[in-house]
Amino acid sequence: MYSILTIQKRLKEVLTNCLNECFQISVTDLKIDIPTHKQNGDLTCNIAMQLAKQLNQNPREVATKIISQLELPKSIAKVEMAGPGFLNFFLANQYLLTYLNEFTEHKFASKISEQQPTIVEYSQPNIAKPLGIHHIITTVLGQSISNIGRFVGNNILSFNYLGDYGTQFGKLIVAIENYNEKPVKDLSIQNLLDLYVRFHKEVETHPELEDLARQKSFALENSDASIKEIWEQILDISRKDMQAVYDMLGGIRFDVVDSEAQRIPMLAELLEEGKKSGVFKVGEKGAFIVEYPEESNLPPLLVQRSDGATVYATRDIATVKNRIQEYQPAEILYVVDSAQSLHFRQFFTAAKMFDWYNQETQLTHLSFGRMSFKSMAMSTRKGQIVKLSDVIRESEQKVSDVIREKNPNLEDVESVANAVGVGALKFAILNTSPGKDIIFDKEQMLSFEGNTGPYLQYTYARTCSIFRKLDQSVILSKDTKQEFSEQEKELLKKVTFFKFICQQSWNNRKPNLLSAFLFELAQEFNSFYANHPILSADTPELQLMRIKLTKVVQTTLKQGLELLGIQTVSEM
Repeated sequence: MYSILTIQKRLKEVLTNCLNECFQISVTDLKIDIPTHKQNGDLTCNIAMQLAKQLNQNPREVATKIISQLELPKSIAKVEMAGPGFLNFFLANQYLLTYLNEFTEHKFASKISEQQPTIVEYSQPNIAKPLGIHHIITTVLGQSISNIGRFVGNNILSFNYLGDYGTQFGKLIVAIENYNEKPVKDLSIQNLLDLYVRFHKEVETHPELEDLARQKSFALENSDASIKEIWEQILDISRKDMQAVYDMLGGIRFDVVDSEAQRIPMLAELLEEGKKSGVFKVGEKGAFIVEYPEESNLPPLLVQRSDGATVYATRDIATVKNRIQEYQPAEILYVVDSAQSLHFRQFFTAAKMFDWYNQETQLTHLSFGRMSFKSMAMSTRKGQIVKLSDVIRESEQKVSDVIREKNPNLEDVESVANAVGVGALKFAILNTSPGKDIIFDKEQMLSFEGNTGPYLQYTYARTCSIFRKLDQSVILSKDTKQEFSEQEKELLKKVTFFKFICQQSWNNRKPNLLSAFLFELAQEFNSFYANHPILSADTPELQLMRIKLTKVVQTTLKQGLELLGIQTVSEM
């Protein structure tokens, strides 16, 4: 059954034809939106106000003429003029009834194999450190955007770009060689963090250690065998720990795991190319930089130190080159916090100066707000990390305690506690607009009331409890002709907008648009559930309609939560 997106497309076609016939005007940017208030219809268009000045007419006169000539599709019951000239469209009851009877699940038609890919890079942890709670934003935001992008028909490649090179590893190697007594392969991720912290304590009284760390880092870049062996062991420890935490989070997957180290073979050629072309210029003490004469607000970007070592930005530029040459992407989308905004502007601009840069490839920094804490600040150097694994375990335990108290007979409490505990954390992140900062508050995130993940999961479980009491396969195979009450009609209309919201979420790179929609849907269903008996409806026909309505809500909640990376449970 076609959705609001299809109706929107059809309305654009008939409006375009109408404008051409009435005013001999061709419009290419015609927009049909969802009105803010229900009384203004189900879809709205302001084209009359846009054209009024061009036609030298009153917008209401333009709207009146459009309405008189407009041939409405069967899915639209009527169109009304409102305010200064808005065209408000109302869905037909017959369309809604057909939608209800034909609904199975939400699908997008797509030809993904024919599209240039969009690369979405997220998570991007540094190795040798535990994943901290601050990693949850980029990880779940990037995964959700990838999920939604695929759902609406895009060719998405998800990348995890590991920070496995640089001066910090020189520091860790110095600490391992001087303060560690175990074989490196037997160290835990916590041991590696403790050694990193130890280095920064020692450097306060022995500043010469900084130079030693740079030497070790440079030796690593030049493939010193003994240094590389230590580094590879660190990498193995880190990857195993990271994967364990990703497994705890659930639903986290990457098509490609990339890293800074994989760019090292490209750097000599890139540096030579940059110097020869003049993109890389000589800076202070023989270092090389990128200057931005046309971007006066951008400071120079360091790409090679005076000792010959490269830096993070050099490897970032090399990564852009690699991805353009290997994948020919339409877009590379970096899901990274706002603190890195300047860095992305610098290396994006630098990459675009090279001849190999494909001007059709868009480089995008999806900047999200930073996470802060009520009682502490994060500092890897001081060992002040709130481990993501610890937060997940705490969340699961709290949910488990609540479930055991409220539903002591529930089977498989641990599985439900994991789904709800992790879901609560994810929803709290994804329900925030990416541009806003997040204050980490465990009590608020894990609340079972209001606009939270557990509330949505509970609503889904409520629909499951209804279907446990009947043979839904028999009932749902029947069609209903039952008329809707106003509340039932509004609930069904809400569902028809699901694909529209998913498309908007992708277009704006904002999963919070989807999370807000799902919360509103859950609210409307729970209100319907409280006011309209389902299994004990007055007539079999009324029961059938309400059961089918419950099914479309259930399916929509499940699909929506899965796009957010949140697992549903049938009982809690």
